[in-house]
Amino acid sequence: MTCNGDEKLVDESKSDTVELIFDKTPFYAEMGGQVADRGVILDDNDEKVADVIDVQHAPNGQNLHTVKTQEPLIKGQQYHLIVDRLFHSRVEKNHTATHLLDQSLRNILGGHTQQAGSLVEPNYCDLISIILVK
Repeated sequence: MTCNGDEKLVDESKSDTVELIFDKTPFYAEMGGQVADRGVILDDNDEKVADVIDVQHAPNGQNLHTVKTQEPLIKGQQYHLIVDRLFHSRVEKNHTATHLLDQSLRNILGGHTQQAGSLVEPNYCDLISIILVK
């Protein structure tokens, strides 16, 4: 089902930005400072019908996809969800770099450092660490 800006559930998308929940998805939802995957939605003819611009966790744990549509999407239709592999790969590498940086800080400064947060994007990663002083 799609959910338009007025938050009503509908059987067919009529606006250009909608939120969708699929029974299965390859998209990673934003979590722990790591941005969500992006990609496209194709119809059965492999025609692009929408761009996936964000994915968040819905209240019941499903992935809620925010998409910009080029064509109406209809409940019950089959769609192909395609993750932008280059975007995902860059985020994945920066995610790994954040872990390596965190461990390096512990190795150099000692076990009293703690990760307090991070932001992981395709072209950027940020690590917030706390050094506990006794």
